[in-house]
Amino acid sequence: MIPAAMPAFAAAKMLKMNAQAEAGIAQVLEAAQDNMKNVANLAAGVGQSLDISV
Repeated sequence: MIPAAMPAFAAAKMLKMNAQAEAGIAQVLEAAQDNMKNVANLAAGVGQSLDISV
């Protein structure tokens, strides 16, 4: 027999896990945005002072 408090406990635990997952996703998205900014800055400066004369 499942105790009456068990479903409430499971629901609370799932909500906590969901909140932690959302926080993790937000961190990943923020890091991805920072990386894209770095790549964009890199792309803008690539080849500007490249001297290929012989």
